[in-house]
Amino acid sequence: MAGRKGQSEQAAARRVEALNLRMAGASYRQIGARLGISEAQAHKDVARELDRLAAEAQEAAQQVLALELARLDMAQLAIAQQVRNGNLGAIDRWLRIGERRARLLGLDAPTRQEIKGTIGPVTSNDQ
Repeated sequence: MAGRKGQSEQAAARRVEALNLRMAGASYRQIGARLGISEAQAHKDVARELDRLAAEAQEAAQQVLALELARLDMAQLAIAQQVRNGNLGAIDRWLRIGERRARLLGLDAPTRQEIKGTIGPVTSNDQ
């Protein structure tokens, strides 16, 4: 089992190196030659490392979202009694907190914007 773990760690390090080479501008053929693997394996290594990084970024984004939602909960809780008492300023803040929560969660439908005006033909003098 120790040999398998070592191979897995080596493969992970190879994927990182493959991605670094690709970011530096190396072709998959060059990456393969440099790392002693096939061009197809170089492509797979880069793709797999990009997928891993994307998954990490997605997880981090979800954690930030959860933190922001918790902050909004805390803010609403802090003003809840004032809202119940009819404090208009607190009600306004409550609504703003709700709007922010809806934006974060993507609950609002996108607004459609219409652009009006005319654009005439482009002539050689306009360029």
